[in-house]
Amino acid sequence: MGSRVEWKYIYEKICRELHIDCKTDNASAERLGTIKNHSNILMKRLKHLQSRNFLVVGNSPHVDMNSFVKTVRPDEIVAVADSAIRVIPPFFIPHIIISDLDGDVLKIQNMVRSGSVLFIHAHGDNMDKIQHNTEDFSGLFIPTRQGERPEYMYNPMGFTDGDRAVRICRDLGAKNIRLFGFSYDNPYGKGDIELKRKKLAIAKIIIESIDDVNITYV
Repeated sequence: MGSRVEWKYIYEKICRELHIDCKTDNASAERLGTIKNHSNILMKRLKHLQSRNFLVVGNSPHVDMNSFVKTVRPDEIVAVADSAIRVIPPFFIPHIIISDLDGDVLKIQNMVRSGSVLFIHAHGDNMDKIQHNTEDFSGLFIPTRQGERPEYMYNPMGFTDGDRAVRICRDLGAKNIRLFGFSYDNPYGKGDIELKRKKLAIAKIIIESIDDVNITYV
């Protein structure tokens, strides 16, 4: 999967299967697009990451701070899905955070102030969170979308924070991507576990459709 046409087909299929109203995704992205950000400057800042090794951190219930510290390598660029912020120790600042604002917003704010580059994603269910939280980041974020609008906004063509993180690393020119804390059959946390499993099954398909980067699970 790489083209907009392919993503449009996959995205519309996801919306049908999960009963998502695509129009609300577009509306949320349009709202996010009105909030001041410095995405062009931040993307330029990330250009030097090309041909580097990346570690993408997911939120499997089997991982914690100790296992993260034992896994991460000094030469790796670390991208973390916001639900997995819990496994990042206080002394470690990830290079990239991918968030739909469902995670620990205060901790994310502190990491952004310390140098993390934040990607904030818009979808229909987080419009209120966008309204109430994005201005706290003082414009220091890159907005992303999954629907068709607004066309100028970056669409990494991913659905969950985890697979979107992998897609973003791929777009940044990653040489190798290691996936840590990815457990598609065993979601972390409470709530509708069956729905989470469906979303993670989609994430697995998206990740494993990437064939131009070396991706391994750790």
